Amino acid sequence: MPHHVPDEATAVGTLGAWFQDTPERFPSLGQTGKRRSFGGVIAGIGLCVRRMPQAPAATLGKPMKGIVFNVLEEVVVAHHGEAVWDDLLDAAGSNGVYTSLGSYPDDHMMRLVKAASDALGMPPADVVRWFGRQAMPRFAERYPEFFTAYTSTRPFVLALNTIIHPEVRKLYTGALCPNFDFEDAEDGALLIGYHSPRKLCALAHGFIEGAADYYHQHAGVEHLACMHRGDPRCLMRMTLH
Repeated sequence: MPHHVPDEATAVGTLGAWFQDTPERFPSLGQTGKRRSFGGVIAGIGLCVRRMPQAPAATLGKPMKGIVFNVLEEVVVAHHGEAVWDDLLDAAGSNGVYTSLGSYPDDHMMRLVKAASDALGMPPADVVRWFGRQAMPRFAERYPEFFTAYTSTRPFVLALNTIIHPEVRKLYTGALCPNFDFEDAEDGALLIGYHSPRKLCALAHGFIEGAADYYHQHAGVEHLACMHRGDPRCLMRMTLH
């Protein structure tokens, strides 16, 4: 049975636009001759699992919220150390100064993902999926009201278009969110359609896994269709255990 999604929910971006924050909550990371901001969330990544090409030309001029870069930094530093983050910035040609409420070109994120892929020996899509999963506990700490309103992963995911994204747009002008549609499969799985010119469903995949971790569940995510394979939208099948 399809779940209705209002047309006004069709906005460019991806799950990372759910969350914003203020830079004051995070100390800067130092480097010789530079001060690098700390904190943030991914606002506009969501790759497919197999590969991550460059962002489509239609999205390259679109701004990505600085919180995306901030939380990416936080996750990389927590798992690999400050030196690795500084190396990624150097490889990407970035000065690392991202304020959480600022907006930055998509290309900045694509270069960082490429640098992380090279440095960590992981496919770009796997980097993005890993980041999405690791970022969710940090989102829950910053924005508990988005999580505590639900008792499990499924209702949380179903609330994206109608509740969570509208609240994000109220808090953060210019936040770009993706569009999702939902349908119940006969076997009880949830079919999730993902629509975004950025074609970044790997991040959505990681966020789903991270949300399931928060609710002490395990999410299985299968990609049934993918815009990177020429399909008109990405379609994921989510099962929970």
